[in-house]
Amino acid sequence: MPYTALTLIARRSLLAAFGAMWLCIGTLPARADAADGMMKLPTSIAYMRFSQTGAETLSPKERQDWEAMSMRLGPMIERMEPFEYSRILPMPAPMNDGGAAAALNARNMATRAGYDYVLLYALIYPEPIVETADPYSSVVPEEAGREDTSEAQAVMPGRAAKKRVKWLFSRVAQRVAPEAGDTPLPAIYGEAHLIDAAQGGVLISVWTSAPQNTSLGIFREKHDAEAVILEDLIATMERRIQLLARDVYVRGASLAD
Repeated sequence: MPYTALTLIARRSLLAAFGAMWLCIGTLPARADAADGMMKLPTSIAYMRFSQTGAETLSPKERQDWEAMSMRLGPMIERMEPFEYSRILPMPAPMNDGGAAAALNARNMATRAGYDYVLLYALIYPEPIVETADPYSSVVPEEAGREDTSEAQAVMPGRAAKKRVKWLFSRVAQRVAPEAGDTPLPAIYGEAHLIDAAQGGVLISVWTSAPQNTSLGIFREKHDAEAVILEDLIATMERRIQLLARDVYVRGASLAD
């Protein structure tokens, strides 16, 4: 077939169009998913607090703390709202790993509501309990004003139960031991996990240990300790999101160059 000027122009135009298309694809910002550790930005997050019996209702102060984190992250967060659904677990979390079931249900709800990620967290109150023969139940001392309760595992587990119930979402994310020697992991008093709602991968997992005692520690009440634990979780989660956002920016800049 003889090449004419019109044919050459058409072929050059087609090649130029393909080149422009690939250039555009190369400069698109990286899509967030847990497979490559990248995060979609700006993003939307639904957050839920869990205990051993299911999702909990948040206090106004707790909502304000998460909203403050969202404001500090600025344009990285498109929307961040709480999910408050009670009794979505079929049974207490220590049995049949209700934490994994809670994560699956929360993902489904977040996906239907149009969120990119779901943030699940739990707080464990550092109050004493008395061990019993049943590893899934404990008795709080009488002087504490409470008797046998099905929610006892929401407090710090006793030594008999600690091997079976390490934390609420034990099958959602693995907690890695320190590299230096055989240093034991500190007890968990709070945990938070940022999960891709559509794909199910865990993007960020953070844990916090017992709050540090101050000179007035003997006067600290349970809700004060809870506030310290929540503050630590939010601050750590915020730093991890900032690090992921920086990685997304660096990768996008390198692709554009």
